[in-house]
Amino acid sequence: MRNPTQITLRTAAVLAAVVSTTLLGIAAAPVLAPQAAEVPLPSTLNSPKVYVFPMEGQMGTDISESLFKILKEDVNKQQPDIIVFKLKSADVNTNDYLKDDDANEFGILGEITAYREMVKGLREEFRKLPQVMWISDAVGVSSLYALAWPRMYMESDARLGGLNQFKEMVAAQWEDDDVRSKMIAAWTGIMKGMSELGGYPVELADSMIFAENKLSVNFEGRSAKWLGDTSGTWVVDSNEGACASFRAQLAEDSMLSDGTADSLDDLMFLLGYREYVKIETGEKLAKQFSEEWRKAMKSCFENLEEAQETEDSVVGLGKRKSLYEKTIALLKRFPMIEKRRELAQRGVSLTALERAVDDIKKDIQRQRDAEKGGRQNGGGGGRGAGGGGAKGLGG
Repeated sequence: MRNPTQITLRTAAVLAAVVSTTLLGIAAAPVLAPQAAEVPLPSTLNSPKVYVFPMEGQMGTDISESLFKILKEDVNKQQPDIIVFKLKSADVNTNDYLKDDDANEFGILGEITAYREMVKGLREEFRKLPQVMWISDAVGVSSLYALAWPRMYMESDARLGGLNQFKEMVAAQWEDDDVRSKMIAAWTGIMKGMSELGGYPVELADSMIFAENKLSVNFEGRSAKWLGDTSGTWVVDSNEGACASFRAQLAEDSMLSDGTADSLDDLMFLLGYREYVKIETGEKLAKQFSEEWRKAMKSCFENLEEAQETEDSVVGLGKRKSLYEKTIALLKRFPMIEKRRELAQRGVSLTALERAVDDIKKDIQRQRDAEKGGRQNGGGGGRGAGGGGAKGLGG
């Protein structure tokens, strides 16, 4: 018999897809209208204050609205002259032949709508401040995120790589052809919207989303014109089996990036400053945030494992209930944990846990009532999410 929690999650996912498709009918439009020109860098300051805004780790968890809320408050407190968004988020490591990438750490594609809102929030809230995207590594959905900023630099060993298995990832989540096609259209529209916000053409975004698309470039004076075929002067991607991908040198030579910088000193020099004041609080806050939520996630898994070992007695059910309640508290404090692949595979969610706690309470009460009435058997053992004490939850 299938786990009722998994059925609920599956149904919820499909319903969410249909609802989001309806609400995001205008997803093909840009997130925001591309700005006519970026806010100019301060020319009257010899030593500007620079805030490094870290975006490091998994898209959807480490890089999430929860972190951005913390950092936005700090930016407003610190009052920098320039914001540098430093991005390091890659679904695959640099040694592709090892095939040892952790699927649990892949960027969460289902959060694409949230990514759009995150970009929108940053660009709007700090619209009066000069903003710079500095890529340390970006492979997967993070690459489209990077393109939301027109002023872009890369480290010398950085990658800017697209979503090689976009269609496969969508197909794995929605079996219905109609739902799948709508989700591809909606998500593609959102991702293109982010790149258009940075002023990049749709041909570039298409080549980084769909492996079958090609990409070349013509140079017109000091500007580049991107083409969705191989007719350009410089063919960037003719491989129908992989999305377009850029190393730092290629990005700079093709005029996709503004330059290559391996340190903040290098970056600030390219921006025209020999001296600057680095504000370090952002990096400290981001590191603390990532450590805290990952520690909480570990505790969640430990709670679920321990709950598996509990008995169906009143004492055992009470302990199981306590473990689930601790897990619920952690999920509410760190909502990004619920988005992790490991929890989805186990059929664990905040809703399922809350329902399980209610069932355990009923089981305990039935057993106590049975004892009072002199009966030997209680409420049915408490097995399975949605029926009894949900001992099977998280197994």
